[in-house]
Amino acid sequence: MKSKLALVLVLMVGGIGFSAQASELPATEFDQMYADIARYTLDPAHHPDLAHGVVQIEYGDAKAYFPAWVYVRDQLPGEKPSAFEFQAARAMHDRYRLAFAQIEQSPLQAFKDLNLAMDAAIGIEGIFRAYEHGGGENDLELARRYLRLARPLAKHPGLLLAYHLQPYGPATVIAGGAWFYLEYALMTGSDDPVRGQFLRLGLDLIEKMDRKLYSKQKHTYRYSVRPGYDFIYVYNNTVLVQALVRAYVLTGERRYYDRALEIMRTLEQALYHPGYRGFLAAEDNCRYHRRYEKVGPQYNREYMALSAHNYMVYAYLSLYEAGGFRDEELLEKAAACLRFERDWLWDRQGQIQHHLERGRLSRPEDYCMGCNFQTLYHLVQYQAALRQIPTQHLLRAGEEVKSSR
Repeated sequence: MKSKLALVLVLMVGGIGFSAQASELPATEFDQMYADIARYTLDPAHHPDLAHGVVQIEYGDAKAYFPAWVYVRDQLPGEKPSAFEFQAARAMHDRYRLAFAQIEQSPLQAFKDLNLAMDAAIGIEGIFRAYEHGGGENDLELARRYLRLARPLAKHPGLLLAYHLQPYGPATVIAGGAWFYLEYALMTGSDDPVRGQFLRLGLDLIEKMDRKLYSKQKHTYRYSVRPGYDFIYVYNNTVLVQALVRAYVLTGERRYYDRALEIMRTLEQALYHPGYRGFLAAEDNCRYHRRYEKVGPQYNREYMALSAHNYMVYAYLSLYEAGGFRDEELLEKAAACLRFERDWLWDRQGQIQHHLERGRLSRPEDYCMGCNFQTLYHLVQYQAALRQIPTQHLLRAGEEVKSSR
């Protein structure tokens, strides 16, 4: 009863939605991996430039998920982040601002420079998390600038649909746009001058993707509109799940949530590998081999990526929270993805490696530090979910959690 009262009070004051239900988060089967990865990634001996926001192999995900990991822990029970971690998060925000300024000055650069494009498309999540944590007007204004810059493509997404946009494809980029327009509406109040406009853009993007990219036969979204590019793919679909969940929370229309559940069920059926107990990044079907040679040859080779499992975990945890923490199966499915990362990709020496390919672990030089930060973020979210503590604004107004743990 006390935990329900605490949750209601938090929702009433409109904060991020964390409640003080326990003095610390629960222990999990992943604690050893978490401690090992956290210790390694924060060690200056391994990453001397982290204090300046610089990491090894950067595609924007570090700028998104290192700050997210720092800020979520600051608002949850238990040990808080160090001053060094806050410094590094601020440095990443500064680096994001510099990267985004380049795109503002010359938008076509995003089509020529993959690193720059990924910095903008993925790294913006770190700015959203910064605003949710501190309410800084500079962060809010940067989010507005990003969404305004993307507005022409949001209104006319067909301009992107025929591009390959390796490695993740045009549908992933458009789905990310829908996610972040709706994220803005979720984190701002009704008095925000552009909230309504961005909310409509996010919902319109989902409708346009439904018309152009949704397969009624496969119950998932295509990689692109090009003929033959209808393979089932983790990234575009799990990113769109984030948009659909937020559309449900903002509108109360159950069809969005049901579509998100349908997508995840299809991914489970089409991409699950029983031998490794994990997920392929793309459908293993010989009819797509020639297509994969153009957009990602690795998809021909039983490719199982850390990032794909991270986005599966993220989708399951978002669905679990938005559903009022009722469907325990979603939480178990998130845990199953984390077990794959632990059992097959974690090297027990501080790193979760990039991928498994035909049963062989990726090369050390493929290590993605940003992907490791994303795993750390989701491990904390998973702990919070075990206590039914929301971490994403996804409990609808008036929603009560299923039970108190």
